Amino acid sequence: MVHFPSAIVHLIAAVRRCRRHDVCLSDRMAVREFRDLACWQLAYALKSEIFAFTATLPASRDFKFRDQIRDSSASAPRNIAEGFGRLTPREFVRFLGYARGSIVETQNHLIDARDRGYIDEALFKRLFNLASAARRTTTRLMMSKQPACGEPHSHVTRPPKGTR
Repeated sequence: MVHFPSAIVHLIAAVRRCRRHDVCLSDRMAVREFRDLACWQLAYALKSEIFAFTATLPASRDFKFRDQIRDSSASAPRNIAEGFGRLTPREFVRFLGYARGSIVETQNHLIDARDRGYIDEALFKRLFNLASAARRTTTRLMMSKQPACGEPHSHVTRPPKGTR
């Protein structure tokens, strides 16, 4: 069983405490590079966990599945980093959207893995929850940047106030 490093456990707890419009920066520090973003840290941790999981049997023998889940999980931190390097908020939001889509795709692959018997329920829940935390922080960062680029909020809906 793979355990999350304590830094990731603390980061996930901090993400849960974030308000819906918070940018969710790691430790509330100024962002100097993409690695300072909580969404990148969570997406990178997810990618690392997915690579570890797919190195074990039986997932490691299903080459198509292994390659697809590895690609979708690796795409998220890659797109967050690329978007951070872009010059305009609009471009950053676009790449955050790609990253969010990759995280949701990874969640779909995790469901497939559970259905195929490649992953036990405890590991499935851990990885799915990590993916959910990465998706939430990426979405919050997207929402915080959209006013800067004149974009209306997308189809992503939020629960009414007081329901959480």
